[in-house]
Amino acid sequence: MQLFNEADLYGMQALAYRTLAEFEPDAARHAQHYADKALALRVDTQQRSKIFDFLSMASACFIADDPEQADRFARLALVSMGQNSSRRTWDRLRQMYRLTAEYSSYPRIQELREEIEMVLPKQKGRGGSTRA
Repeated sequence: MQLFNEADLYGMQALAYRTLAEFEPDAARHAQHYADKALALRVDTQQRSKIFDFLSMASACFIADDPEQADRFARLALVSMGQNSSRRTWDRLRQMYRLTAEYSSYPRIQELREEIEMVLPKQKGRGGSTRA
């Protein structure tokens, strides 16, 4: 808790509202607000936290029917992932990826979906099979 700061609080609020927005779409604007505040306060040493904020913002934008902004933040997350990825970042990327399906007829979003499919680690399925 000593390392938990205002940016982390805003990031958690963004995630909570983003999760709520899947059931109550009006909450997406609150998620965007808090993700924006978190990103404004993040320092360069908080790269993994920034990735979470980018993914929360992208998800909230998809839910709020703003695929252009969602694409922008999703790509910022993808570029940042590299060495800062973890199981949690991949899980959040998968959650955001699911939201892209509604916009898959948009060329930019189809490209984004393909890029995400290429970078996602394969998950072990039942019977030892793998899937993205």
